[in-house]
Amino acid sequence: MGAYLEARIRKAKSYDIPALGEVAAEGFRTSPVYKFVRTGADKFPQDTRRSYREEFRKLIADPSILFIVLEVHQQSLVGEKHVTQCTQSGNKNQCGKRQSIRFANKTPGYSAPRVVGFAVWKLCSDSAKIKRTFIKTLKYLCVTARVELTSLFWKPRDINPLRAAKVDKIWQVAQRVFHQRERRYMELEQMVVHPEFQRQGFGTKLGKFGLKIAEGDNCSVGVLATPEGEKLYSNLDFQRLEGCGEVATDDGAERCALAVQIWRPVHYEREKESG
Repeated sequence: MGAYLEARIRKAKSYDIPALGEVAAEGFRTSPVYKFVRTGADKFPQDTRRSYREEFRKLIADPSILFIVLEVHQQSLVGEKHVTQCTQSGNKNQCGKRQSIRFANKTPGYSAPRVVGFAVWKLCSDSAKIKRTFIKTLKYLCVTARVELTSLFWKPRDINPLRAAKVDKIWQVAQRVFHQRERRYMELEQMVVHPEFQRQGFGTKLGKFGLKIAEGDNCSVGVLATPEGEKLYSNLDFQRLEGCGEVATDDGAERCALAVQIWRPVHYEREKESG
């Protein structure tokens, strides 16, 4: 019996939130940002997962965010021959009934789909993908209110708030650089694949999905990349941003450095040169 993984990408739904929290907690574990900010993750793993769930709840409801998930299921082929147990006597068996020889159809058998990766893209402000309907806006406001209310009564014990604030500041620096350098741009805010499914091309699949949208919107894409992420993004034709290759922060005991990378579609480059 053979088996293989079949993958598909779709928009994230609210029912994905528990699985997304698990993927983030496991997938980001080796990230320097995770280690720098979530100093209590080993002691309070439940807080790590819950804080990710609260964050994703808001992101999924945000009309300006494209939150996509990659789910896989195992597909197996069964081709075994099943034959009735009665011995054949002419066209009839010993029971006096016609002999029937049954074969199992080679139909695929599926395991339950499993979310194993995701990517969060902040869309270009004038993207056609942004649907700001009344219902969507109302839902986002309600979800935001819920998340903010939760934050008043619950603080994740795994996060070092001073270090988290420092990382937020370097992300703000990168955003200002993107705004100054690029006419129109998207932001790749997060992308991760569960460790069990890494190095199978799923990260590339998630990246290409968003880049196709950026190409359709004729906009560049900015990302703050960890050393490991920089290799993946470089393979997707991201380059370090000229004059601002790295942003970093430290608290005297530990340092966190990230590469500022940009991706531009070919026609975007041509328009920039001709303009």
